[in-house]
Amino acid sequence: MLRSTTTVLAASFVVIGIAMSQAQAASPVHTGDVTLLLKTAKGLQKNGSPDPSKDQICATQFAKVLGQKVHSTYSINTQTLIMSAKSTLMGKTYSLHPLGIYGQYAFGLYMTPKPGPLPLYGVLFSVNDQFASPVSNLILELNAQTNCLISSADNPLGGPERIRFGTSP
Repeated sequence: MLRSTTTVLAASFVVIGIAMSQAQAASPVHTGDVTLLLKTAKGLQKNGSPDPSKDQICATQFAKVLGQKVHSTYSINTQTLIMSAKSTLMGKTYSLHPLGIYGQYAFGLYMTPKPGPLPLYGVLFSVNDQFASPVSNLILELNAQTNCLISSADNPLGGPERIRFGTSP
């Protein structure tokens, strides 16, 4: 009797161990580590709407940012919706906050631009709800009327990103 109880108990621990391994495999926490190349410059009005007449000026003014890599890490718990992200650009790391944009996991940090070669207004990072299609965006102040969007996306003012910059889906 003792031997069969021990066998049943041992089998129970094996089943519990397998169940725990499966639960851990289906973890609601998703992490990522992404490096993206900044390749597109677009002009933006101060309200976030596109200003195509400023695209070339933005590309020229921030040519040293184009071609730079942005390294981002993120952690997203799909059950609790507790999430965090960080982006590193040109040796400086920015802690980003969740933005709550429908259909994607979007993070950003907005700041008052400082005069100088990199008048940074915003650092943004997003992945879609399948944890794919990562995008890094920077918003830099060109002048009192215009901002510049520097992006890793080929068409940052189209697709799911456009909602963030004042254009309709």
